[in-house]
Amino acid sequence: MLDNRPLAEQTYADLEAFLRQQIGENLTLDYKRELSTSSDRDRAELCKDVSALANSQGGMILYGVDEDSTERTPQLPPFGTSRMVGRQSVEEWASQVLRDGVQSPLDFEMETFDYGSGTDRCLLVVRTNASPSAPHMVTLRGDNRYYGRFYRRSNYESRIAEEYEVREMLERARRLYLGIEDELARRGYSDPYSSDFGDNPYSRRLATRAASPDSGPRRVPAQMWASFVLLPTASGNIKRPDRSEWSSWLNPNTRTYHPEMGGLFVPQLVRPTLGGMACVTPHYSEGAAADLKEYLLVGFDGSVELGFCPATIRGESQRAFWGGQLVRRLWQTLHFVSDVRSRLGILAPHLLAVNLRNTEGAVLAGFASTWSGQDPTVGIWVDFEDAPKCLEPNIQIRREFTAQDFEEVARAGATPPRQVRELADDVCSAFGIENPVLLNESS
Repeated sequence: MLDNRPLAEQTYADLEAFLRQQIGENLTLDYKRELSTSSDRDRAELCKDVSALANSQGGMILYGVDEDSTERTPQLPPFGTSRMVGRQSVEEWASQVLRDGVQSPLDFEMETFDYGSGTDRCLLVVRTNASPSAPHMVTLRGDNRYYGRFYRRSNYESRIAEEYEVREMLERARRLYLGIEDELARRGYSDPYSSDFGDNPYSRRLATRAASPDSGPRRVPAQMWASFVLLPTASGNIKRPDRSEWSSWLNPNTRTYHPEMGGLFVPQLVRPTLGGMACVTPHYSEGAAADLKEYLLVGFDGSVELGFCPATIRGESQRAFWGGQLVRRLWQTLHFVSDVRSRLGILAPHLLAVNLRNTEGAVLAGFASTWSGQDPTVGIWVDFEDAPKCLEPNIQIRREFTAQDFEEVARAGATPPRQVRELADDVCSAFGIENPVLLNESS
């Protein structure tokens, strides 16, 4: 429903206002009488039209709305398109066609709207942004008219891209990549071999607990810490929220995620920053510069950075990162970023950088079935004699997370999703662990 009335009763103004609210004033808006599904050519046509938008400036296609060929305005009431294709819903069918028939993979979102009660027809909306992975090629076989070609949006049609336009798309992707590298460098994460890797105003405030016979427990600047940085690969056409709404949405008491649904994800204090919001949990009993247990930075561009201290130092030789804490927080962070993407309307992939500071000589506890040290809070310690130790000064693991990756994470529920397992294996490999255990049985 666009409002409380059936879709068939909406006016042109209602429909236009709704669509412009969804995609912005300057993006392409296209109308199709219905989504044809009977032939290979129909599937190829879908791939051509959506990839052309992604290769251009992005936009939205409405299937089920006829268009006046002269004025290029929609004809209402809508004609509607079939809700089912065989035994599949129309959105499932279209999603599968686009994922099988376009390379590199597209980021898009799909939604159906009721046409009215007692009917098997609906309005299907397909939206995509200007893609940072362009150019996208139609690779659906079965109709050689479209196979192996790049398409662009031009005026009111999708046309074959010229050679210089393909080169422009590649250059756009290169500039976006360089922009992400610049942002990682600004945050201190460009070179894991650098002595100041990860050094920024927030990570410098992270504190850890230390003890001595003379002074007892105290907080000192953290020598070993972790951070997860997720940066959108394209930030155009984002629905920027009001700061007060953003603060309300970041309420620590309501943002809970798997695998610990009873635990809070967002740190306690939420404060505005120049480009977004900062959420921090301070050590209230300490007044030193190192006074944060953790921090969460959320940018209005969809960027997210979480920093915390899942590590313990005992004496001069016993240094460990706790794998269970790492994977739980990473898992929760991916859920949180999925929510941020939905709230801001982001379709482009996010680049994830998993960063571990001061890893040389440290062990990774809690990822080998023969180790007893699963959780530092219970006071159990691993045997350091035979435990493999990391040889790298710092660790950075990068991965691009697409819209489909975030969908899989959201659908996984309490089961560790594939993406989390793969990242956990990468962390284990960096510490020389051959047979990792993702989480202990109690989780």
